[in-house]
Amino acid sequence: MDQALFILIILLIAPLFYVLYASRKAQKNSYIENSAKLTIYGNVQFADGIDRHVVSKIELYSDKIMINKVAMIPIKRIEKVEYSKVIRKETKEDGNAVNRYFGDLKILFIDKNGQDSFIQCETPKHNQFHFMSQYEDMKKAINNLIGVGNQTTTAPLQEPYEL
Repeated sequence: MDQALFILIILLIAPLFYVLYASRKAQKNSYIENSAKLTIYGNVQFADGIDRHVVSKIELYSDKIMINKVAMIPIKRIEKVEYSKVIRKETKEDGNAVNRYFGDLKILFIDKNGQDSFIQCETPKHNQFHFMSQYEDMKKAINNLIGVGNQTTTAPLQEPYEL
């Protein structure tokens, strides 16, 4: 009798544990899908409602880019992302010239009105090489998401010639 009662209790409790396990796993997967893949910081220009003098946070998700959690660009409207390292030659107080390095990330997209548009993000200070590296990673990740990837133009093969 005790064994039958034990088996009956196990058969009643087992589905409950399975349901709890399945819901927990689904919750974990939805969190992973909604978490940011990459995050960068910088001064964003040409974005409505974003102060260009304040350091902003740009987050890349699987379906969108968020700027300060207030502005969004859907991935499907992004045409291309470009990264460049900008070198500005400045003169110090003692008269010596120095190079200042800035990272510049440019996101070209179609705005909600169907017009070509872009935003630009620049490293907040000079010589922030870690941020520059993150900008390049962001460029690669977005271009891979939209299918641009590393497009290299190959020259047409040259006709063979006789020696």
